[in-house]
Amino acid sequence: MRDSVAHVFVDDLAAPTLSDDDQHHLARVLRVRDGESVSASNGRGGWRL
Repeated sequence: MRDSVAHVFVDDLAAPTLSDDDQHHLARVLRVRDGESVSASNGRGGWRL
């Protein structure tokens, strides 16, 4: 169990998409697994968990 939530920046919170680099970073570097929460921000004050 992780104590913190991984965070990503996306252009559109309604339809978030991740680049291949972001996907690699989440899966291989941060080791986020299926079912774990990730927060997303649009960089303009909006965010989702």
